[in-house]
Formats: sequence, C-alpha cells, structure tokens
Amino acid sequence: MDKFDNTIGQLSDEQRLQYMMEFIKSDRTAVDKFRLFVDQKLNEEGVAIVKKEVEDLFNMREKIGIGWSSFEATDWYNVCDSSEQMFERAQASIAMGNIDIAVAIALYWLECAGTHLEREKSYYTRDFSYGYSLKQIRPACQKVIDILEEAVASPMVSKGVKEETLQRVTELERSCSSLADYVNLNTVAAMLSLMGMNGPDSLKTLEKFLEKDPLNSDLIIRKWELLTKTGKASKAEALMMDNLKVRAVAEFYIRILYNDEDFNKLESVLEKLTKDVDAYGKPSIDHLELLATCYKTNSKPKKLQETYERLFIISHGNLSYYHELKSMVNSTRWKNYLKGLLGQTQFDTSSIFDESFDNKADILIEEGWYDELVEWLGRLNTVSMYLVYVNKVPEEFQSKIYDLYCSGVKYKASEACCRHEYNRVADLIVELSKTAQGKKYACSLIDYIRRLYVNKPAFQDEIRKIASKVY
Repeated sequence: MDKFDNTIGQLSDEQRLQYMMEFIKSDRTAVDKFRLFVDQKLNEEGVAIVKKEVEDLFNMREKIGIGWSSFEATDWYNVCDSSEQMFERAQASIAMGNIDIAVAIALYWLECAGTHLEREKSYYTRDFSYGYSLKQIRPACQKVIDILEEAVASPMVSKGVKEETLQRVTELERSCSSLADYVNLNTVAAMLSLMGMNGPDSLKTLEKFLEKDPLNSDLIIRKWELLTKTGKASKAEALMMDNLKVRAVAEFYIRILYNDEDFNKLESVLEKLTKDVDAYGKPSIDHLELLATCYKTNSKPKKLQETYERLFIISHGNLSYYHELKSMVNSTRWKNYLKGLLGQTQFDTSSIFDESFDNKADILIEEGWYDELVEWLGRLNTVSMYLVYVNKVPEEFQSKIYDLYCSGVKYKASEACCRHEYNRVADLIVELSKTAQGKKYACSLIDYIRRLYVNKPAFQDEIRKIASKVY
C-alpha cells in the first residue's frame, strides 16, 4: 500500500483522474465495481444528510405553562407540520428508486419521535395543553408507516434494505414503549415481513407475531385474508368466531357477511355478540338492528319480535320499534302487552332534551291513553313543555294540562326572588296566552300574582308590562 501511495504521489491531480478513467474503461468488471462504489458513497452521504435534517426538525421547542411551573418541550405542532416536506421527499425518493433515502427518513423520524416521547413522557400530566399537542403525532406516524410499506413493497428495494428496515422497526418497538400509544410497531413489522411471501410462509410468519400480540385486530384480519385466499374457509370462519371479543374484528366480519348477504352466518355471529353480555358487553343498537334484518330474511317472526322488544327497551321507547311491534302483536292482547313493555322501559323525566320523554308521551297520545299522558306530563318540571302537548289531546283533557301549566307557573312565582326570575314568570304567562284556550288561564295567573305578591314592586312591574299583551 505504501508503494501505491508513493506512485500516486508522483502524479498530478489531472494525471490521477486521467489514468484512473483509462484503467476503469479497460476492464468491464472494474467499471461495475467502481459504479457500485460511487453509488454506495453517495448513498451514505445522502443518508447522513437526511439524518441531520430529521434531527434538526425535532429541535423545535415550545414553552408550556406559566411562571415557576413552566417547562420546555418538543413543539409537536411545528415538528409534525414541518415534517410534511420530509414525507413528500421520501415519497419522491421511492418514485426515483432511491429507496435507502426514503427508508432513512421514515426510520430516523420514528427514532427521534420515540426518543423525545420517552424523554418527555411525564410532561403531559403537568400541563393539559402539552397533552393536547400530542394528538398531532398519530397521523404523522401513520404517514411514516405508509412510506415504509411503500418502500419495502417497491420492486427496486434490495433484500438488505428490507431486512434492515424490519430489524430497525423491531428494535424501535422494544426500545421506545412510548411510541405504542401512536403506532403499533408489532403490526408494522408483521406487515413488512409478509411482503413478497407466499401463502404457507406468510401464515407461519403471521403466527409468530400473533403469539406476541394475540388480540391484534390487524393481524387477525390479515390471517383471515390469508386463510380465505388459500381455500381454508372453515379455519378462517373459526378464527373470526374465536376473536369476536376484539371489536374491530367483529365489525370487520359483520361487514363482510352483510356484503356477501350471508344472513345465516351473520345471524349466528350477531346472536353470539348480543346474547352473551358478560363476554361481549351490552349489545349495540346497530348489532340488534342487523340481527332483526337477519330474522326478517330468514323468516323467524318470534325471534324478530324478541329483538324489537330489546331494541325498544334499549332505545328508551323509540317509536319505529313501537310501530314494528304493534304490527306484529295481536290487537286483542296489544294493550296489556304494551303496558308490560312500557313498564320494562326506562324513560327520563329529568330533562326536556331527553328524547325518551317525548317517546312515551307520543306513544300514550297515539294509543289514546290521555289520563296516563296527563299523569306522565306531571312528572316533568319544565313548565313550557306542557304546551307542546295541549293541542294533541281532546278538549276534555286540555283543561288538565292547562291546570298543570298554571300550577307550574305558580310554583315558579313562589320561588322567584329577583327581576330576572320575575321576567321569566311573565314570559311563561305570555306563552300561555298565545294558545287556543290559554288566554283565560293567563288572565287568571295575572290576577293571582297581583293579589298575592302586592309587596313585590319589581314583580308587579313585570306583570304590568305584559298585561296589555294578555288581556
């Protein structure tokens, strides 16, 4: 080597370049080796530059909090926003065949994110705004994973790059536990490993990852796809049925069966989900409605009625389920049946904004059970709601609702202690006077307040203001 250095040292820069080019051109093997050597050097320099640029991105800091309790943390808003250009550069690199650069951008980004999250993992408990800013990380992580998957799926990716990518992702999963809140690296590693594999090899690889994370919905669904693709339908079905506790798996399988119009299998899946409350939790309305569709399609009227009963109770008396049941139950037993069903259903009387209150009131009106309606309205503390129903009942029951309204106004008058509250009582009287039969009741309330609250001049003043509108 010393002799070579001495020889080279005797040459000028121009001679070195000239002789080197002549030698390379004279040997085809030397040409190929030199090209690989140059590409490798340029790639190493490019990766080093990328690493520095990504590290610089994460140096953006922001001050959180005020005073002695303030602290500096990663400015995730600006980091994620500025990363967009890096992500675009990575995708452009894939398109041009520079897979190493794209992979370097993605992996270094994840590495830096994990390092900063680990370092600052206690910060979000110190200030709410910092915890809120962390929401920016998840979509950025997803973009990084998309880049890695696109790079590894590229026909121009080398075996070495693919293996190194998988190794680095696996290492990140072990070393950066804080990343788990934003991206499942076990899933990413599995998906990268499966790229380019055939059926049997894919299943074996997938099993290894599932042993580590048996409730991973993405891996379970991927296994189902592989089993289905290789003609193992019974194993695929068993896999889904065994993993219905995983919500994403259940929703995926339900959607597949519904789209395939396989209502027999769909029925068995939904029955399992909706009947075993201990295992699967309270059934959702969406699942019960789908189950009702299955029973309709499969002509099972008794089970269909039972399902609509459950829907009626869970939905706190939804009118559509009420009408479905009314069309199914014999008219001679309908009255007793409905009373029993209403007794099992919880309706809310605490808020006028709760739909269940309206549900029961509307059912009682439709059934013509007006005495029950008046009794039900009497449980509501919001006076103005009475007028919603006064015109929905026969005239002989309207007076009872007006009496409820007047009792409510009198109670509010007795509780009123400032001009704002006096004004609200006056407004209720004006509202009453606008209804068909309400004017006489409104005049009676004005006379009542004038007599009883003569020593409250502010109250008298508010009543005087509305008197001309009412009489």
